[in-house]
Amino acid sequence: MKELVLLKNNNPITTSEIVAEGVKKSHKSIIQLIRTYENDLNEFGTLAFQMRKSGGRPTEFYYLNEQHVTFLITLMRNTKIVIEFKKAIIKEFFKMRKTLLGLATQKANTEWLETRTKGKVSRLKETDALKTFRDYAINQGSEGYKKEDAVYIVFTNMENKALFVIDSFIVKDLKKKKKSLRELLKINQLDEIKQADEIVLKALNDGMCENMSYKDIYKLAKKRVELFVSLKGRSIIPNIDFKRIKYEEEE
Repeated sequence: MKELVLLKNNNPITTSEIVAEGVKKSHKSIIQLIRTYENDLNEFGTLAFQMRKSGGRPTEFYYLNEQHVTFLITLMRNTKIVIEFKKAIIKEFFKMRKTLLGLATQKANTEWLETRTKGKVSRLKETDALKTFRDYAINQGSEGYKKEDAVYIVFTNMENKALFVIDSFIVKDLKKKKKSLRELLKINQLDEIKQADEIVLKALNDGMCENMSYKDIYKLAKKRVELFVSLKGRSIIPNIDFKRIKYEEEE
């Protein structure tokens, strides 16, 4: 038997010809059955009638989605052949849906990873600027930034609080699992935080070039990030799904 389920416009379908072959009936009788119950079948999606020219007389057939076929075969007497076809085509539709879901998930993960990678590049540039800013602040007498990761934590928290609505349990869970908040973000949120990183980077460079005090430079960066957020609004961190993290190498 030929393939039972095909892909058309990325949707799983079958045809009246495949049904006829599967239940060992004439294609003409299946066409007649479809036309008899056409109004009922259209409730499950508009039937697509097609003509195929392959030399000689054109072949008429219908494209049928899963619900069309399910309804259609309930109209047939349950002979052994019909029962076997029902089981076979149901399994094939399930398998096709599973395949499509896997492909969609793979595509989403690939897009997420690409966006995350771009964000990492932006973050590295900002981190280099933060290192320079830390030395700049210490030279101006800062005590708070003497701890090596203090400046990184201060600016990261500022960006996160400005951009996102974050439940406290998420923060605690991230600390417990030693994960980055960025691993939980959707693609659009990764884009937003990448833009925020670039805004902070520009503010740091502008402030240091103008010999501003380190406190005023922080205020400048925060003000610019908050202005950016005022134009787009804050977004909520989605539910934690650490399964996605397995697709990304640990930083």
